[in-house]
Amino acid sequence: MDHLQIVWAEKVAQRVAGQSLFSSSLNTGINGGSFKDNLTLALLANLGGHLHSEGANLSAKTATYLQDIQKANTDQIVRIFDPKKPDTKLRVFGQLFESVDISNKSGTTKIFATQRLTDHEIRSYALSLTGGIPLQEVRTAPGRFYAVLSDGSTVNLRNVSSSADITKARWTIEIIGNKQIEALQGKVKKKIEIKLQ
Repeated sequence: MDHLQIVWAEKVAQRVAGQSLFSSSLNTGINGGSFKDNLTLALLANLGGHLHSEGANLSAKTATYLQDIQKANTDQIVRIFDPKKPDTKLRVFGQLFESVDISNKSGTTKIFATQRLTDHEIRSYALSLTGGIPLQEVRTAPGRFYAVLSDGSTVNLRNVSSSADITKARWTIEIIGNKQIEALQGKVKKKIEIKLQ
């Protein structure tokens, strides 16, 4: 990395940290909750914006932090889709959300009552599942975003759904090709969906 790239990366890190500290302090003061959870949300949101607009030159410490968040959130999703002992609650930045009983029979779709979450928080949660890889909008399909991860799996986020009238979901997160989830499925591998109301 040359001197200009180092200076650029330091400036991005300073902007992200400053914006994140300010917004998490403000959010904690107004809405309450955990400062740590609000800071995590703010870091993901601000970092996602900078990655999308300026490119991805992350420090090793930042990359490790994002991967730790990704692992924790992905492990939780694996527990939700465990057919033997499924977890019925989804944790999003410190808040717990109950599953709704209208999930599909095959067990590949789970719906959660997340009306308290803003669209911004849902997008940040989806970004947390990518380990910092930006979600790219599908040019031919507005409202659909995707990220292909280094392990070959894909995280999709969309705010369109043919079942929206039934599920009342505002957003759907699809995970395709995740090895932990596929290990729970047996021979037939299917994508899983988390629908957020």
